[in-house]
Amino acid sequence: KEGQSPGKAQSSMLLQMLEERNNSSAARAPCETIWPANAVADGGAPAALEVFLQPCPLEKDHVLLFVFLQRDLPCPSIEDQKDVEGLSLVFGVAAIILCNAQALLVTGELESFESLELLWEHIETSWLLGPVLMSTLAASLLARGSVAQSSSIEIQQIPLPSLSVGHLSSSWSSRGLFSTWQSCFDIAVAGPSAALIVSLAVTALGCSQVMGSDPASVPLEVPAIQLPAFLAAAMGYQIPVEAEEPLLTLTGSLDSLGAKEVPLVPVNALLLGGSMSLAAVAASLLPLQGFDGHRIAKAAFGAQAASVMEFATLWALCLEVERDNFRGVFCSEVIILGIAQWLLGSRDDEVMPPKDAVAELDVARKSVAAALLGASLAILLPEEAWQSIASLAEQQQ
Repeated sequence: KEGQSPGKAQSSMLLQMLEERNNSSAARAPCETIWPANAVADGGAPAALEVFLQPCPLEKDHVLLFVFLQRDLPCPSIEDQKDVEGLSLVFGVAAIILCNAQALLVTGELESFESLELLWEHIETSWLLGPVLMSTLAASLLARGSVAQSSSIEIQQIPLPSLSVGHLSSSWSSRGLFSTWQSCFDIAVAGPSAALIVSLAVTALGCSQVMGSDPASVPLEVPAIQLPAFLAAAMGYQIPVEAEEPLLTLTGSLDSLGAKEVPLVPVNALLLGGSMSLAAVAASLLPLQGFDGHRIAKAAFGAQAASVMEFATLWALCLEVERDNFRGVFCSEVIILGIAQWLLGSRDDEVMPPKDAVAELDVARKSVAAALLGASLAILLPEEAWQSIASLAEQQQ
């Protein structure tokens, strides 16, 4: 390697050279062959190989070349694949149930409905919330599967159910090897990008319907804390910061807030479903192990930068867990699902890196990565952070 990163062409050239050398090894003495004794498959033919290129940690102008027998590489067994498929089915059913249950859970407890007529009236006005949430999950699964299929990579996807927002997108693992970081990046970006586009479109449609109508005619009202802070501010509702007054919980009472009540925001099913989907997409873009955000950060900015982002994210989430409100419940779920994915072994990118881990992403993909990670940060930032940013901007002016 002289001043440039070797790519797929150089990797293929190395493999071809090794194969040609093996084919001519019959004319050499046995001690000169490059194949070990166990590198011969049934029938006397050389076993299939996989070539890996890794950056050299000691010298930047060198790369490390690793050659493995395919049968020696870790790969999921048929039993493991069946277990993942069963887990995906169970989690998928749970996500569907929780998405549709949000129509009841998001605006109060069942005891608050004095009669079945009121309950049925409430369901009639909020039943669309479930299909909206499931549409963003379906968009993510379909987009990721399409990109993986076009890249000739077989993946397994597992929906991640959530009590607070119905679902937290999905997790996925690969059954094969990535050729470069670019293929891993493209698959990781596809799902959140599709879900983000659908969520923004649904939110904009719902917001236009609510903002252009009489608030008294809007069927639903939810505490502003259940919306992303930037969305509540855009609609003209300010969320009291925790230092000033306790925030409203899902099961709390407005009377407990005293003089400074958390405002109730008029919403319809489209606006509420879109805002909840935005939170789910933002969670999937967090740079935590098992989530798309970690794969995106690692492919675009390197393992060291991804580790720093992961530590900062965990620190911020732990601070949010202390809240006795919707945000605390949401962040607790994100941490629990992140730990569950780590325990279930969703670290295949560390065990088996891409075959060419030297070639870097182009500038366009790095820009997309920065934009998606920034969008996640903007959606999940609490009201206190936005107020601090505004104060700093005023001081600089």
